[in-house]
Amino acid sequence: MKIMCVSAFSITDIYYLVRKCTRSTDLAYKAIGKLLEIVKACSVTNNDILAAFQRKAKDFEDRLVAACARSIHCDSIVTRNKKILKNLIFLFSPLQNSFNSFHNSQHICTII
Repeated sequence: MKIMCVSAFSITDIYYLVRKCTRSTDLAYKAIGKLLEIVKACSVTNNDILAAFQRKAKDFEDRLVAACARSIHCDSIVTRNKKILKNLIFLFSPLQNSFNSFHNSQHICTII
C-alpha cells in the first residue's frame, strides 16, 4: 500500500495561503480537510530538528524536511526544488517523466 505524506508545517502553510487568497476560514478548513483525505501528516519530532540542526546547512527548512522524510522511511520525495535534497533521498518532480517512478514507491513524501 502506498502512503503519501506531507509535512505538518506544509499543512499550516497551505491553510494560511488558502485563507489569505480566499479570505475565508471556512474554505481554508475545507481545503485542509480534502488534503487530509488523501495524505497523512508527517510529524516533526525533536530528533528530526536535532538531525537538521547538526547539519548546519544554509537552508534549515530543507534539512528538516529531509530529516522528517528519513524518520518515516520515505523512499521518494516529490518537489519542484531540485537542489533541495540532493543525495539524501530519491527525488523527482511532478513535471518530469521520472514521476512515473511514483508507481514503484511505497512511501512518498510531498513537499509543498
